[in-house]
Amino acid sequence: MKKTLLLIACTFIVIKAQAQTNAAGEYIPDAQTVLLMHMNEGNGTMVYDASATSAVGMFAGGVTFGPGRFGSATVYANQGYFEVQHTPVLDLQDLTIEMWIYPTMPSFTMGPVEYNMALVSKRNSNAYQPYTFSIYNGGALNHNAHYVSAGHRDDITPAGILRLNEWQHVAVTRQFTGTDAILKFYVNGALVTESLVPYSAVTQNTLPLWVGKDPYYATYVPQGTYQGSIDELRLSNTAREPYEFNLQLAPTNLSASSGSPFGDLTWYNGGGAVPFHKYLIYRGTDSTSMAVIDSAFGEYYSDQTV
Repeated sequence: MKKTLLLIACTFIVIKAQAQTNAAGEYIPDAQTVLLMHMNEGNGTMVYDASATSAVGMFAGGVTFGPGRFGSATVYANQGYFEVQHTPVLDLQDLTIEMWIYPTMPSFTMGPVEYNMALVSKRNSNAYQPYTFSIYNGGALNHNAHYVSAGHRDDITPAGILRLNEWQHVAVTRQFTGTDAILKFYVNGALVTESLVPYSAVTQNTLPLWVGKDPYYATYVPQGTYQGSIDELRLSNTAREPYEFNLQLAPTNLSASSGSPFGDLTWYNGGGAVPFHKYLIYRGTDSTSMAVIDSAFGEYYSDQTV
């Protein structure tokens, strides 16, 4: 028994859920989806909305197509963007803005006058807007909006949560509760930060939606605008939960028990809209020396080699 316990204590085991290789991963529009751009057109100067809104995104220069997270994606050069004409369903109070991004800028350094490279912004001029979702200086995310009773406000995550030259899913949700709003930021389905905003509504407008650029930030950020790819852009009129992001989230409630001669692991499925094929079991003496030793199809594994 003592030998088994010692080996368990010295063994670092990690479990990962492996998504099915044939899972499309693209969103299916529901009643809360007000804009859904798959970006799968592959050529031309327009992208089409798969939601009931049936909007059209018109390229305004500096946008092409390239490989996406699923299918193809829109690719943005400096100052590139596309525009979606205003429709009342884009006047959002409660919201979720989410997408896959692949940033290719030289760095996340911005400033010194303004510090944002917008991903989505509901304006085409320096006007009051109900939402702008941006990458912020240092690899952070920012939600900026004009609140009816207070003016503009930034809510910014900690720096360093984004990576250059790799796909990552980013999302912001906003839910009004009467006198306040709750803002939540997510990267790859994990909650990064949550803010309580002491205001009851944002200012709406009838301006177009821009993807890839905000006119105000583009003027005052000397490093330019967002450069890279965007795929699977979805706007919703509700604050979604992470399990709705079409991700297979990490397992939770990992528990290990030792016995003779086996060591047993149990866990819970972390949830998510994408189904998975199996869990991969890793072992190592620490987090830098991991190797796959087995796989499991359920939430249980018995290690017979301890």
